[in-house]
Amino acid sequence: MIELNQLQLVRDISIILFFLVYSFYGFSQNKKLNELDSIAYLIEKANDNLIPDIEKLSFAESANRLARQVGNDTLINQALRYIAVNQARLNNYNLFKKASIAYLEHSEKINDSFGIAKANVYLGQYYNRFK
Repeated sequence: MIELNQLQLVRDISIILFFLVYSFYGFSQNKKLNELDSIAYLIEKANDNLIPDIEKLSFAESANRLARQVGNDTLINQALRYIAVNQARLNNYNLFKKASIAYLEHSEKINDSFGIAKANVYLGQYYNRFK
């Protein structure tokens, strides 16, 4: 009889532990998805033509900060691209060059051929038009 009670106790504890671990894992995954959704929203706003350029730059910089906290290199790259674009739209040419170099360096770090090409186009525009 004692062995049966001990087995039931072990079973009950196992079920409770499984439920707790499963719940914790689910909550942590939801938080990560919410952060990624937030970054995607910020990047979308950074490229929204209905928003003033200065606000778009703010959205891009916020997306960059949040993407770095999460550690998502692809979203960091997108944010860097929109930072560069919005600096050019605001006629901040030296900051446009600086942002383009940061975009290029990060693209090279993660081997993003599209990002490398785009950043080089931006630098070409800087030296051709603005320098």
